[in-house]
Amino acid sequence: MTESQRVLRELEELTPALPNLVAAPGSESVVVYKGEGGDSFGFLTWSSEDGAIATQRVLMPAGVRFPPHHHKEHEWLFVYKGRFLLTVDGEIEEVAPGGWKHIPPEVPHSATAVEDTWVFCVSMPAAEGYP
Repeated sequence: MTESQRVLRELEELTPALPNLVAAPGSESVVVYKGEGGDSFGFLTWSSEDGAIATQRVLMPAGVRFPPHHHKEHEWLFVYKGRFLLTVDGEIEEVAPGGWKHIPPEVPHSATAVEDTWVFCVSMPAAEGYP
C-alpha cells in the first residue's frame, strides 16, 4: 500500500457517507472526494467563522484528475509535495513543490496529479458548496 493509499483509507474512515461535505464556518472537516473515473482524493478543510477565508489541504494520488470547474472566489494553490498539471483557462502548466498559482474568480480550471501530490489551497472568500 502506498502512502497516498494509506492516507486516503484513513480519511475515508473519518468521513461521513455524504459525497461532498462542506465545513461549517469556523470548523474543520475531512472529505474524500470522488474525482473523474471514481478515483478518490482527500481534503482537510477549514473556514473562518466570518467566511472571509477557507483553506484546504488536498491529497491527490498519482493519475487522479480534478474535473474542470470554476467558482466565484479567488483561489491560490501551493504545491508542497509531488507535481500536478494545472489547466487554467485552457493553458496547461506543471506545478512542482514550491510552486503556486492564483486562479481568478470564474476562470475554468482542472488538475491532474502526475505523482502523489499534496496541495495547500486558499479560497477568498470561503468557497460556497466546495469541500
